Amino acid sequence: MALRSVHLCVLLLLVSVSSRVLVHGQIGECNGTGCRCTASYECCLEVSEGVQNAVVGSATIHPEFVSSIEGLGVDQYDFTVSGSAFLIDPDSGEITTNGTFEREMPLDCLVIEVQLQLIGVGIVPHSFAVNIEDINDNSPVFQNPEYEFTVPEGEPTADLVCDSNLQAIDRDSGSITYQVISPSSDFTIDRSTTNTDELCISSLIDLDRDSGLSSVSLIIEARDQGGNFSTATVTLTIMDINDNPPEFAEEKINLTVPENQQLDSVITRLEATDRDINSMIQYSLIPPQDSFEINPDNGDLKLKEELNYDVNIPDNNIFEFTVQAVDMGEDPQTGSSMVTITIQDVNEMTQLIELGDPQTEIVEESVEDTLVLAFGIRDLDSPENSNNYLNFLSGGEFFDYTIQSLPNSVTGFFVNQVVSIDREQHSVIELSVELVEGGDPELRRTINQTINILDINDNSPELTQNTTKWLENNPNNILIVQLPAIAMDRDEGVDGTIEEYKLISVTGCSDTTEESCTGGKDLTGDFSSRFRDFKTDGLLFAPPLDREEDGPYLRMILELTDGGNMSRSAIHALILEILDENDESPTFQQTRYEFTISEELPQFNVTVGSVTANDRDDGENGTVSYFLAQPSAEFEINQVTGVISSLRSFDRETTLSFTIFVTARDNGDPPNSATNTAEVKIEITDINDNIPTFAPQQTTTFGITSDAEIGSEVGKVSASDSDVGENA
Repeated sequence: MALRSVHLCVLLLLVSVSSRVLVHGQIGECNGTGCRCTASYECCLEVSEGVQNAVVGSATIHPEFVSSIEGLGVDQYDFTVSGSAFLIDPDSGEITTNGTFEREMPLDCLVIEVQLQLIGVGIVPHSFAVNIEDINDNSPVFQNPEYEFTVPEGEPTADLVCDSNLQAIDRDSGSITYQVISPSSDFTIDRSTTNTDELCISSLIDLDRDSGLSSVSLIIEARDQGGNFSTATVTLTIMDINDNPPEFAEEKINLTVPENQQLDSVITRLEATDRDINSMIQYSLIPPQDSFEINPDNGDLKLKEELNYDVNIPDNNIFEFTVQAVDMGEDPQTGSSMVTITIQDVNEMTQLIELGDPQTEIVEESVEDTLVLAFGIRDLDSPENSNNYLNFLSGGEFFDYTIQSLPNSVTGFFVNQVVSIDREQHSVIELSVELVEGGDPELRRTINQTINILDINDNSPELTQNTTKWLENNPNNILIVQLPAIAMDRDEGVDGTIEEYKLISVTGCSDTTEESCTGGKDLTGDFSSRFRDFKTDGLLFAPPLDREEDGPYLRMILELTDGGNMSRSAIHALILEILDENDESPTFQQTRYEFTISEELPQFNVTVGSVTANDRDDGENGTVSYFLAQPSAEFEINQVTGVISSLRSFDRETTLSFTIFVTARDNGDPPNSATNTAEVKIEITDINDNIPTFAPQQTTTFGITSDAEIGSEVGKVSASDSDVGENA
């Protein structure tokens, strides 16, 4: 934009004698051409902006000054100028600036009014025009630091954006050039070819909003001829246009749908994408389908008619159609894909068909191939879903199955007995089989059958316990065993009833083994005479029992017979343990014991000997304890072992022997004492603990003849020794 000129008038009074003056140290001529002021002036001077006290020129060059001096013949004059913008030398007429001028103030041409004072004549006014010359002291400046524009997407476009506000303003004179400095290779900026007041930005690249390019930021530069510049930011927001059709991920879409797909359920979402922004898509099936429908808004493909693989509609269980997607743009675009749906066979549970005449009762121990379960299924599924078999959940140890192909596409399953069955082990068999219909999914169902096993008389009577106990010294004819309580037959009905009991023998034994009964007391007669109705009721009565005489065990041999049509008998041994009563007393094996102990032995705990008493009772009743009949200071006895020990040492020469008496009793409750007492004599044996001594004050005189021979006896002397035997 051009700056408007401001005119400054200065009045000068001029007196001169020549029309040629020194300007800036040189002679100048008055020239009126090139003035930038609006009016015409005969003289036009120049001064550069920004120069302090610059010399503009001399007032003496003005033609009016020359004509006034020469015409009037005046040689005395001076100059004056009004205002403060310029100064004038009153004598020489040199004009200078009072300070500096800025051309952009704005002013580019000034008018100076100078008054020439002619002495004695008057004042002659003169006018000068002064052009203010520009220097490059300003940079171009954009009207805004940032610009924002919305542009449509598309291929490279000239004059993409045109706007007069993109121009920069430079207070200096001269032209401005523009360029895009970032990105410099993708955009340009130039003046509009149709409107020079506008600048236009052109794109050199494809602005594709659909590829994610939502906006572009440019930096543009304005530069003057002197190299001064400034920049601004231009943001171009890319506006989407409907230039892309909806696209499916695949040109051909293959789907597999199980035949048991739930009605009105979503099979899949046939979703298309549109690279355009905020594009809305509508979906449809071409041609319309009876079995399927699509949600027009989101592409959800739904089942609207039940499927059946076995019916084979359509052929080969395959549906084919086209799914179409149409966007809702101003110029709608269309995309499509071919859809192929294959119906998948699903393993479906089939109805059971009863077959044959299976038996629910089997005679035990039979080895017949008895049919116990038979059924069939009609499976029309695909071969992959027709792999059928059985699993035994219970009863598999007795049965097996076979599979047979039957008319009308029926598969038969036949379960037969394969081993004999013992009713006493398995009276009822809960047969449970699992029918597995292999495929996807695998189907399972359980079939149960209760099978009763019928009894035969294949078991003999037996005892549930083989031992019993009874206390000795029982009253006569007391009931000691009720055989029905401890006998049984594992058969059922009359086959399991014991009809007859027989006592074969009763023998006394030392323990429970059969070998210990050899040579034992035979009590068969004592028991047999006490039977009442033992044959039928099995009640066993006993005579008085003496454990020490009869037992301690009785081995009873019994024969038991059941009531079957073809009866079975068995012989069993029942061991009766006779429990002990404390009815026996200890008895010493001998009534007199003789022991010796040497004299002068250590004082304590020297074993003298031991005594033994027996008690035929059992346990504590037969355990014997020993005691001295009278307290003794010389001896003690071990109550458990019967060992007699010394309490001191002895001197045989003082006491030759001791006699003590020992008693015994058992540990029963109450205890029984021995029936006899043992006499114990203890003799003190000698050791050589004394020296021989002569009788005190005894003098003996012997006579001998002179002719006595050598070795002849002269006489005898005697001495005594308290010891005995060789020790004396």
